Amino acid sequence: MGKANLSRRGFIRGALFAATGIAATALGPGVETLAGETEAETGGEVLTVRDGDGLVDISVKETDGVRTVTAANRTTGVVNTIVYDINNSIVSSSYTGETVELVGDLAVADEKPVAGNTRSRTSYSTKNISYAQIKSVVGTVTTVAALASALLAFVAGATMAAKITGLVNAVVTAVNNVASPSSSHGVRVTISTTRYYRKGNHIPHRTVKQITGAALY
Repeated sequence: MGKANLSRRGFIRGALFAATGIAATALGPGVETLAGETEAETGGEVLTVRDGDGLVDISVKETDGVRTVTAANRTTGVVNTIVYDINNSIVSSSYTGETVELVGDLAVADEKPVAGNTRSRTSYSTKNISYAQIKSVVGTVTTVAALASALLAFVAGATMAAKITGLVNAVVTAVNNVASPSSSHGVRVTISTTRYYRKGNHIPHRTVKQITGAALY
């Protein structure tokens, strides 16, 4: 198992360097992000990624425990959505045309704090999103926009840092190469939570939560 994990991580590093010429740098245990990567376009809460020959705008809305991720292709006009009912553990996806109950092997894992960062202004946590969960919402073959949407759907309250879209692009190939979706392996994301305080106030007036890294596990 250890050799397989090292092989997968090696593939990601190699794919990143071959595709971008940029080395990956460690952000947390088992999690990598890019150093010096050109950021994708951002506009408020919208993340724009290049998917094939077109641009896709990805937005996230979360209300009353229902998280909706919308991916709108500027070129084709195609719009896909993933709707995750967090309280009832149900997810619906236009990519697959199906509604899935996330129980048993598909149950969504909790975030795990990264040791030593829980009391700082910016804290980090990780969350495992299995191949089985990813395939349940985007189908057998995924794209950069679809994978980004899937990762966003399963991390409550978070947006995605534009700088990791190149890493997501590299991970797509690995996800598509999985013939039998496993509930024991998948993509581990790092989530940063930054709290902003006004002077003299110990209660944060604003909290920003972002997916800032991704790696295979």
